[in-house]
Amino acid sequence: MHWTRGVLLLGAGICVGAALATVQIDEVIYQVRRRASKYRDYVQNLMRPARIILVRHGESHGNVDKSVFAYTHDSKVLLTTRGWQQARTAGRKLRTILGTGPTCVYLSPYARTKQTLCAILAELDPLCVSKMRYREDPRLRELEFGNLQKMDLQRELMAEREICGRFYYRFPHGESGADVYDRVGLFLASIFRELDSRARPRWQNVVVVAHGLVIRVLLMRYLNWTIAEQFEGVWNPPNCAIWVLEKIPGTGTYRLVTDGIEFGADKGPLPEVMRTRQTWNWAHEGPRCELCSDEVSSGTLSHHRSQHVWVELGKDTTGTRADEGRAISHSALCVDASSRREATS
Repeated sequence: MHWTRGVLLLGAGICVGAALATVQIDEVIYQVRRRASKYRDYVQNLMRPARIILVRHGESHGNVDKSVFAYTHDSKVLLTTRGWQQARTAGRKLRTILGTGPTCVYLSPYARTKQTLCAILAELDPLCVSKMRYREDPRLRELEFGNLQKMDLQRELMAEREICGRFYYRFPHGESGADVYDRVGLFLASIFRELDSRARPRWQNVVVVAHGLVIRVLLMRYLNWTIAEQFEGVWNPPNCAIWVLEKIPGTGTYRLVTDGIEFGADKGPLPEVMRTRQTWNWAHEGPRCELCSDEVSSGTLSHHRSQHVWVELGKDTTGTRADEGRAISHSALCVDASSRREATS
């Protein structure tokens, strides 16, 4: 009896000790991760540049005459005289932004982006240029529309693209916006690894000279824009436009500070929520209809949107509904669609 009781007490002691050890180990792991996270934030705040500047190339012959692409590969298209002037003007603007601070430049390997950088360098402070480093990165190249682009075929492809969506449509022998998103994501990951390395020089500015779509996709990737509601609504930057991401004080993250970015069909201002990195959405809140801002369950969003069109078609020229029976509330639509889905499952 005494022997059995001793074994039970020993077993209970071992269980309690193991539980306490597990709690202590979990606490140690938590503290290690917490300190590692604080150290990472400290390094990012210390090492990352004050701003990341995105510059689109100047006007090229391809911007003026699309038939150029029928006999010249996209990578070899050069700047026009106006494009050189735009690049020099951009250089003078950058001179006021960069000052003499240490700057590194990443650029697309295409001829027009290299020419744009040459014209910009001619306008910068010589001391800034003397400390500047640059590197070509093929991941910043323009979206590939194919090899040589035949105009008749290209018009058909552009019409198809409008149907499929600019982000998803893949050109024959070329790319889609989704392909550009993948390589731009790899580019961002690699440059942030370099910038966060304490073995690397500290740059005050990072300049990216690239193409309109690449700049928009880069912002989409970094700021976590959605595809249909946000990315598709942002208009291409004009030739030699300068869009600036400035570091938020005390952090290693950035905010898009440039004004005049056009958004939506009416080319209004960029929504404030799209200027900083967007966080995760709460699943229990569900998506919101962009037409009326009503909260809708995920499975009924497409049906909900279709009702807007259905109701609008039911209106007569005086603005009243031709069929009052069609005036179904948004909540009724969602419940009705949900019940139909459950009944068929």
